[in-house]
Amino acid sequence: MRYSVKAIMLATGMLGLLAGGDALAQGRAGPPVSTPLPETDMPTLIRTLGIPESAQPVREFLKTWHKPKKIVVFPDNNTNRMAWLREVVPADVQLIEAKTPEEGMKLLKDADAQLGNICNKPFVNATGPNFEWVQDNHTGVDSCFTGADVPAKIRPGGGVVVTNIQRVISGAVGYHSFALMVALSRGLEVYARNDPTGTFPPIDRGQLWSMQGRTLLVAGLGGIGSTHARLAHALGMKVIATNATIPATIPDYVDHVGLPGELLDLAPQADVVASGLPLTPETTGIFNAAFFAKMKKGAMFINVTRGEQQVEADLVAALQSGQVGAVGLDDFNRRPDNPLLTLPHVLLTPHISAQAVDTDFNLGGQVTWDLARENLKRFVNGDKLLSVIDPARGY
Repeated sequence: MRYSVKAIMLATGMLGLLAGGDALAQGRAGPPVSTPLPETDMPTLIRTLGIPESAQPVREFLKTWHKPKKIVVFPDNNTNRMAWLREVVPADVQLIEAKTPEEGMKLLKDADAQLGNICNKPFVNATGPNFEWVQDNHTGVDSCFTGADVPAKIRPGGGVVVTNIQRVISGAVGYHSFALMVALSRGLEVYARNDPTGTFPPIDRGQLWSMQGRTLLVAGLGGIGSTHARLAHALGMKVIATNATIPATIPDYVDHVGLPGELLDLAPQADVVASGLPLTPETTGIFNAAFFAKMKKGAMFINVTRGEQQVEADLVAALQSGQVGAVGLDDFNRRPDNPLLTLPHVLLTPHISAQAVDTDFNLGGQVTWDLARENLKRFVNGDKLLSVIDPARGY
């Protein structure tokens, strides 16, 4: 069975899976299942999601590329997964299943590639001299590419290519960002705190907004930022944005796209600021006291990507002073004494924006595995890869 375009769009509208994590590997989740695995119309899926393809075949841009002999796979809980993956590789290429992170660490010593696990520094450092490819079944790869201890192997010219699932989870994360904005605009974080007796707390009527005619500033117009921007435009909002590059064709739902250096200049225009940025050295701490001071007084701040992008002490101070009117976060410091846990006009979720019951890759998130399988086939043949990370940028 092949997915239709309609099925792909329905599947990706609420896509989600873990966007990252601190563990070495996510591991299996839930009891084993043996759900049949369909054949997907990959050209349609790639086109529908806008998944980027490398300009050159991997055998050309990775100078040491060789046909792999052993690839370590961290599968989900579907007992058909390994056989399904083996269908696209020659018989002389071994796909070795890693049942635990510890087992995977040992297997990587003489492997040529690994598929499915988070790209993280301990795993990269555990690889041997023949290792050349990581397929990370997540979007955020900052666990590999941030900090002073980035392994030499994955730096520019280091000999290891990293691919991820760009665009696959954008729908869910961007929708989550939009949902936080809408919820805060209607004071739902206040009403969510009502007690079982139905005694609703009072609310400042000035917090209840109509979004028609208000301005959204999106920092980072990738898949996540574009999803939020498109939905906000449908509400009648004006959308302005910054991006690492100016798109050749600016979407019709965006009024202006500026470069990152324009972020502070655009901040005073916005009623809502939303981050769609990856975590890099340049974006770490980018939302700080200087930024919040530039925002329109009482404006809303939303961040569903990485908590390290905001300086939380500065955000708390801006919220307490009223400079920032409301805050929605999906990733934050969850220490018990964090003021964000008790301050009003705050809506927090525990890093779940990319999750959905039917798409978590550990539980058979099929589109995620479709992309991984396609890249597996392409890497073995030395062809162009999908969603290649630029090691100089870290995304």
